[in-house]
Amino acid sequence: MKHRIIMHLLVMHGIFARLSIENIMKIHELQIDGASGLTINPDGPLTPLRGYIGYRNGYVYNKRFFSAEIETSYSMAKKKVLREGTVDYEFTRKPVDDGVYKDLAEKSPTGKYLSTYHSMLIKMFPSADGNFSIEAGRPNALTNFLRAEHVRKDTKYIFAALLLLSEGIDVKIAVDPTGEKNRLVIKSKKCAEKVFVDVEMHMAGIDPFTKEHKKDIYQSEVTGIVNFFLQCRVNPLLKRGGEFAEPASIEEFESGKFLNSIGFLIQTYIYEFIDTVQAYKEFVHAVHELLVDQMTTESSSGKKKGKKDRIFDRFFLQKDSNGAEMKYIKPFYELAKIMDKDMTFPFCDSSQLPVYTKIPRYKLDKTGFEEEESLSYSDCVESALLGLFCCLAYNPEKREYQTSHMGDKISDELRDFFKSYPAPVEVVDHEMHKQWSRVVSCLKNDKIDYKHPKNELLSGAANIFLAIAGITGQEDDILDLVESIENACRLQKLENEHIDYITDKIQLIITSLSYNKNVVVSCGNIDFWIRSSGKEDLFFQIDIIYGFDDKKHGISLYINSGHASLRILQLSSIPAHIKNKYEEIRKICCKEENYMTCAIGQYIERSLEELKNSDAENESYNLSKYKQILDLGHENISKIFLQGRLTDIDCKSFIIKNFIIYSADKNLGLDDPAIRITANILGSVPLNDPATRRKIMQSFYFHPNWQNYYPKLGFAPSKCLPEAYMDSNDLYNTYVDILARQSAYLASKCMYTYLRAPIADGSTHCLFKRLSLYAYLFNHIAEEGQIEYLESIQYALEETKKPLDAKDLNYIYLVWFISACNEYADYTELIEKTYGFIHIDSLSMNEKKELRAYYTEKVVYVLENRKRVFCFKYNRTSMENYEKVLNYFKSFH
Repeated sequence: MKHRIIMHLLVMHGIFARLSIENIMKIHELQIDGASGLTINPDGPLTPLRGYIGYRNGYVYNKRFFSAEIETSYSMAKKKVLREGTVDYEFTRKPVDDGVYKDLAEKSPTGKYLSTYHSMLIKMFPSADGNFSIEAGRPNALTNFLRAEHVRKDTKYIFAALLLLSEGIDVKIAVDPTGEKNRLVIKSKKCAEKVFVDVEMHMAGIDPFTKEHKKDIYQSEVTGIVNFFLQCRVNPLLKRGGEFAEPASIEEFESGKFLNSIGFLIQTYIYEFIDTVQAYKEFVHAVHELLVDQMTTESSSGKKKGKKDRIFDRFFLQKDSNGAEMKYIKPFYELAKIMDKDMTFPFCDSSQLPVYTKIPRYKLDKTGFEEEESLSYSDCVESALLGLFCCLAYNPEKREYQTSHMGDKISDELRDFFKSYPAPVEVVDHEMHKQWSRVVSCLKNDKIDYKHPKNELLSGAANIFLAIAGITGQEDDILDLVESIENACRLQKLENEHIDYITDKIQLIITSLSYNKNVVVSCGNIDFWIRSSGKEDLFFQIDIIYGFDDKKHGISLYINSGHASLRILQLSSIPAHIKNKYEEIRKICCKEENYMTCAIGQYIERSLEELKNSDAENESYNLSKYKQILDLGHENISKIFLQGRLTDIDCKSFIIKNFIIYSADKNLGLDDPAIRITANILGSVPLNDPATRRKIMQSFYFHPNWQNYYPKLGFAPSKCLPEAYMDSNDLYNTYVDILARQSAYLASKCMYTYLRAPIADGSTHCLFKRLSLYAYLFNHIAEEGQIEYLESIQYALEETKKPLDAKDLNYIYLVWFISACNEYADYTELIEKTYGFIHIDSLSMNEKKELRAYYTEKVVYVLENRKRVFCFKYNRTSMENYEKVLNYFKSFH
């Protein structure tokens, strides 16, 4: 399986809109007309490999959706109270309303630049539906202007001019306001009569204010972008050695500051826009033509190259016998050919699996989708089924999807879906999720359990297989399976024979529906539970393993209460010749340091690491990379943008938790970049899904100011998360991470905040039974000698306890006292203080099991030899209490 991890880099089929490696190879073979032997510089801004690698590294995706300078538009609000006091929330995300923080422009020249830069970033990559995209519905958007019939033939020159401006070259481009209507003009510097571009800046479209058709909508966004690039040509921030200049070393690259350069911006946009070899070749010729025309200074006649020659060499170089122009692209192309032969499974890695997102409801009359945002839902079960059906439909010989083998009873919607998506895609985008919902929504069988009318399938094995029957028309085996599951639920009993029967039935169903009949199914972790509708069902894990050409690939379908998901199974190893090819590319990148070698090297390093590991190990590796960055200080948090496209919810949850812990004992300003980045990360996950909310917000219980940090979540400063969010294991693990920071102040403040959280039923005290936490906490405090921290926690424990908590609290105090005696016998004040916490009247000789792990004979030794610390002369009560405690601990022997 491991070879699939990097396959998405190398797929040769033209199934993606962007340029493939094969096409980039053809572009690099281009020789410039009228310039003998001149080709594209593989290290320069003109190579499409920049956009290709940058896209796969997720640079601009992360920059667009998570930048601290951008205020993403989202909100969460309480919707209704469900049974058992749980609360349903409405979550709204509107990328079209994203904007730049107003306070940026007030700070400094750098702030003003960043404000305008990010405004242009949003306009050039509007991503209106939540997927990264240059498409926009606005009538004055750049993409719409460049595609307009009267502009299309000149787009290559407009791109060339913007690219040259980003390199600091003076280009004679301007918006001419002198005529009846403004015009975009690019004029020659060498020939007064020559004009490269002269196009009208008005277009027909729907006026966004009146909602009426208008013939002459002014292209204001295009004007703004052109003027911004003109201003930036001489901006010292972008010059060599400037803060946002293209990196010339690995250190500069790893800072991530180059993501704020207009060169990066326009190169990425061009890669997204131009999707054919011919169009890119025309663009390359336009760059050469414009460069020759606009560079009016003479070339140097001496050995040392002049400015014109140096700039020219940034874009082009002479083809030589060593093939320098192909030094990166050729090994990538060779690897692509190898990998193309090996694409025997539809998913390259877990990142290509469908990930649940928020989609609109499908209308019951099947005429389209509801436009009301509040009717949208998270499609976790639907996404799991999409991934499953991709496996069922995949033909590994032709490397495409087919449905003919499933029989003639399959739904028209399923057949149409795989006609629209005939081959694997690199990213399952929002539109694909919507089209899949046509397949799984509004199924006729009324036994199929939906949360909303015929929308949002509920998790549960019986329910999921009923949906599969509704989609495929194959009912016999599925109805037998469902009946067996229902009988097991009714009896609340599951024998081995019953489990074998269920597994065999699922094997028959999967084999019947799979194009590749070499498939093995196994089931595990089977348990009874209740669907969110209240109906009983079985919940378990289904492993599906396919064999083809001596290779094995597989997925795990996790059917949990309230949720369903997929994971890739780790099975086959990567062939040595593929590893060697990757190593060859890495060695090429090690020979010099520039943007291209750093970007390619980073991708190769991550890919090679993934080749060695299982999915679980890969996840651990990714989290460790984030941790390395975050541990250096959250003022550098934007470096995470270079660690691959941030889409995984576990990674997002890790970053949020890490920042919450980091900031819990700090008083950060609300304009802190880390707050703004994490706020955007929060807004990028489907918070209307309860499982997601619990996962990503669990650490908030330990933070005193999260409501102010993230006001879009809709919680007033005095309000806490609902009790239903609590999971004792997650809370425990979070506090272990807090303790790992080795700060008594942080650990104490987090515990105090947690204990004082205004939760109605007092389930906060579920951590009381985790004595090890309190033992670790005590050791942190004792080592730093901060007894007042211990007192504040004890005060909070006593203040918030419920009658049933008394025994658990006493265990905590006893553990503290035992630890004081064991480790700090000479610390009289600490021993005396912890002794005073003990509720002596509540000591029970029969309940000591939990304490034995901590007790040593040193406790009795301290009690006997430091008696005067515990007893007061002529105080009978203190003597009696002392005897009770002494006898209590002697009974441990």
